[in-house]
Amino acid sequence: MLSLINVTKRFGYRTVLNRACLELKEGEAVGLLGKNGSGKSTLLRIVSRILSYDFGSILWNGKPLMSPKLDSRRFLLYLGHEPGLYPPLSALENLQLVANIYGEDSSRKRIEEHLEAVGIDCSREGPIREFSRGMLQRLSLAKASIISWKLLLLDEPTTGLDSDGIELLSYMVESWKKEGRSLLVVSHDKLWISKYMDRIVVLENGEIN
Repeated sequence: MLSLINVTKRFGYRTVLNRACLELKEGEAVGLLGKNGSGKSTLLRIVSRILSYDFGSILWNGKPLMSPKLDSRRFLLYLGHEPGLYPPLSALENLQLVANIYGEDSSRKRIEEHLEAVGIDCSREGPIREFSRGMLQRLSLAKASIISWKLLLLDEPTTGLDSDGIELLSYMVESWKKEGRSLLVVSHDKLWISKYMDRIVVLENGEIN
């Protein structure tokens, strides 16, 4: 499904990824561990096509992921440290916009159902810039739930979540796995990632082991 082959990324004289290789199968959930600054978030941002890389190749079902002919929006979703939403808009407005961009049903009823499912009050009309980190994480989960992605890239998804929020995240991850969808998850929470991922790889000295 997803193949990283000898992917190398440098920032100036610093090599963050050094011929990194990874195979992710369809329906597989893989956890990515590593020390701070090891390049985990950089790797996710490269796969999501936010960042370029210097050497190597990334394939999606055998086709170059960076090809302009391959529309990654149709199958790939990246949820990073920032929710990738618009702070001046409400939660409802943001999700309706996302749904429209991805060609999904953006009806008010559907969006409200997904907001309620993650514990966000649909009657709250204020901008999401007033949300706490935990509420933004919940909104990101709602965003993931309305899009028909095949591969989800999650960067530190448990950060900011209380115990109920982590339980919600865990439930959603298990549901996505049952649907045969794939996940690549970066987290410092080794206990959580060990419990909910199919396998774990470690990024160290720019290499994936």
